[in-house]
Amino acid sequence: MRDGTEGHEVGRRGEDIVAAIVMGRGATIVARNLRVGRAEIDILAVTDRETLAIEVKTSGDGSMSLADLAERITPRQLRRVRSAALRHAMSHGLPTQVRTLAALVRHAPGTPPCIQWLDGLDDATYSGK
Repeated sequence: MRDGTEGHEVGRRGEDIVAAIVMGRGATIVARNLRVGRAEIDILAVTDRETLAIEVKTSGDGSMSLADLAERITPRQLRRVRSAALRHAMSHGLPTQVRTLAALVRHAPGTPPCIQWLDGLDDATYSGK
């Protein structure tokens, strides 16, 4: 079992990987670990036409499958993240077209990361599986 510090470091590494990919695709990172009310947005980024709210789930030892990581994302959490991103966008002059994504990252030491993107999470029927 890992302690809170180790878990935080694993999460930060996953977010670093995802942030680099997002920037490489031309988006600008606005904030990381942004608290808006009761919600936390792991990565908030913008393109010329939309605001991206990205939830990152990371397995640092590779023990969790990508499906296991996906199951840790709940519809309630996604609604909170999307709502928080929209509120932040509106109050800070960012594009109000908000897209919610998740990045699932498996990154065992000494191996390249394996990343799966989940898009279309603004659909209310997302079940977390």
